[in-house]
Amino acid sequence: MQINYIKFTFFPILFGYLIGCSSSVITDTPSPSEAEPLPTLQLFLSRSALGVTEFEQYNFGEGILHQECGKIKRGRFIPEDEAISHLNAANLSELQQSVKEVLDLSDSELKLPSAGDNSSWADPGMLEIKIGTKNYHSSVDAISAGKGLAATKIKQFVEKIRRISNPKKCGNKTFYGIAG
Repeated sequence: MQINYIKFTFFPILFGYLIGCSSSVITDTPSPSEAEPLPTLQLFLSRSALGVTEFEQYNFGEGILHQECGKIKRGRFIPEDEAISHLNAANLSELQQSVKEVLDLSDSELKLPSAGDNSSWADPGMLEIKIGTKNYHSSVDAISAGKGLAATKIKQFVEKIRRISNPKKCGNKTFYGIAG
């Protein structure tokens, strides 16, 4: 009786062990979008010209990009166009790469010209980016000129967001030198 008990407990354990050792576990390497989800993003652009202050604003979270553009009059935002886009995997991957490039910029590289206040047509405008908990501020003119590594990377980031959003953007194909 003792021998039968050993056969019934020993062989199933041995069989399970052999199956476990001989089988190989295949794990797929997660894609970048699965490995690290994109943080929330906010982008704000504004620039004055000939008595009119225009703005574009983008908010991203959970795969959805919300875009709004219009004019600012006496401190009041007057949206003229609004769109919501669900980003596909290719756009998410592109955006994630661009976010990584901006976040990888060192503090010394991020010495950018100050943002303007939209007080006149000669004002350089405002560009504000928030990626997760990090904030970046500069002027539209400095980023559109793209001088220096940080300005170039930020310009590419802004152009990527403008390109993957609604193409209409209040009729602006570019925003004061920033394509999209």
